[in-house]
Amino acid sequence: MMRERREDEYTRQPMQKPHPTETVSPQVSVRNVPAGAWGVLAVALLTQMAFLHKPFHVDDTVVLHIARQVLKNPFQPLAGELDWDGTVKPTFHVTTNPPLLSYYLALWMLLGGEQEQLLHAAMLVWQVLLWWGTVLLAHRFGVDATLASALVLLNPATIVSPNLMRDVPMVAMWTLGTALFLQGAMGWGALLVGLAALMKYSGLGGVALLGVYVLLQNRPRQLVWVAVALIPSVAWSVHNLLVHGQVHFWATMHRTQMATSLSERGWGTLAGLGGVWLLWLWAGLVCRQRAAVSVALGGALLVGWWRWVEWQPRGDIEAAMWCGAGAFLLVLSLVRGWHRWREQAFVAMWAAWVLVAIGIGAPFAAARHLLPALPPLAVLWCPHEVLARWRRVGLWVVLAGQAAFGIYAGWCDTQIAEVYRRGAQLLAQEYGAQAFVGHWGWMYYAQRAGLQQVSANRLPEPSVRIAVPAVGGDAVVPPALMPYLIYEQSVHVNTPARLATLPPAAGFYAALRGAPPFRWLPQGYREQFDLFALEAERR
Repeated sequence: MMRERREDEYTRQPMQKPHPTETVSPQVSVRNVPAGAWGVLAVALLTQMAFLHKPFHVDDTVVLHIARQVLKNPFQPLAGELDWDGTVKPTFHVTTNPPLLSYYLALWMLLGGEQEQLLHAAMLVWQVLLWWGTVLLAHRFGVDATLASALVLLNPATIVSPNLMRDVPMVAMWTLGTALFLQGAMGWGALLVGLAALMKYSGLGGVALLGVYVLLQNRPRQLVWVAVALIPSVAWSVHNLLVHGQVHFWATMHRTQMATSLSERGWGTLAGLGGVWLLWLWAGLVCRQRAAVSVALGGALLVGWWRWVEWQPRGDIEAAMWCGAGAFLLVLSLVRGWHRWREQAFVAMWAAWVLVAIGIGAPFAAARHLLPALPPLAVLWCPHEVLARWRRVGLWVVLAGQAAFGIYAGWCDTQIAEVYRRGAQLLAQEYGAQAFVGHWGWMYYAQRAGLQQVSANRLPEPSVRIAVPAVGGDAVVPPALMPYLIYEQSVHVNTPARLATLPPAAGFYAALRGAPPFRWLPQGYREQFDLFALEAERR
């Protein structure tokens, strides 16, 4: 009883934090950053350095393809052709994102070529920028910078994501730019947020949120800084019109062939919200309102049951579990945002924007798409009151568990990427493969091994031996080729990694049919490469 009374007294203490409509907050320098936050940065960088040898994976292939084009002609980064969906098309009509990251990596490629360790080391800078942005954001809203930065950097989403993909760089620039803008450095902040939109178009949400912040301040004259944030996107659009005759962003928004159903995106986003982080468990420890926790728990059980028995595919217990966890976190976040609206209206709207406009509004759901929600959710859920000792210990246990799970997930993802590097070398050198079907990291290493890519509009010559991955290489054999393929044998390449990250089994990179971001594999990850011979004479 005495412990509960003391805890209640702590929670009634007045909270000292900046008002959300203040324009300028006290500046933070590296000298007054808490030692714990520096420790978080050190652990995050050491974790990423352990994966510098990771093979190129998933969308890395597209980023590198555009970087090579930048080196050929820096004024036409989207020139050339690429097969990313089974058909060779102009790169302008294939990629769905702007090329800023490819420009950055092209500079490093000038120094050392396409070396995995070099280019992954070049990506460490985005971890530092994301950390610094989170520290500034925590200071701006009066929360613990150590806890906030740990929630953002030491979680599975951030640990797995830094391939050569655009997600972490975009979130780093969005977060740091927004933090600078809120602290009064509006010019630099607006410019950084604007450049985030040239990493990924979803970064335009950060520009829109700057406008929302200015309107919350009731200072419409500061909308000029929002115009500054739009300058990079406007310049890129003008370039598109001059070179390609159309705006790339607009053309991307009109591609409907890759869009999944709204319900599929909703389930995928909910599973990603619950499955990528243990923030749902953290929220349950921080929230002191028993009624809210009870309602959230009931909603989680209902959502999980519905996902398990009613939505196809039925009986997916892992998807049901993570959807339920996502619902639990969503309900508690709505309650906390309502009660802390005066102090944290902006971060609540930031998180809501990501979940709705990016999570559900994107053509397909993916756990990595929710990365921009991490900084605002971390700020929202960092405790403002003094907690009982058992709750504080519980939070650190959750953080340690989250980091450990993230490191294991990162190791599994590295091992899965290695399957396709090893498979390409094995098939080319020992099995005489001459062509391949598929994309992602498999495509990169198959081409490096000298294999020709098979596309619907570029079929191979007769008598060619074709390798086709059956599990995770995004391989669809052109229908026109099917009648002329003669099956020869299957080659298996296995790894002890027991967490799947690739679709269709898992939804970290793309959640198909509402798949969870990670899926447990009791037997480890197994890829089957089927070898076919193409008939010498087609009937």
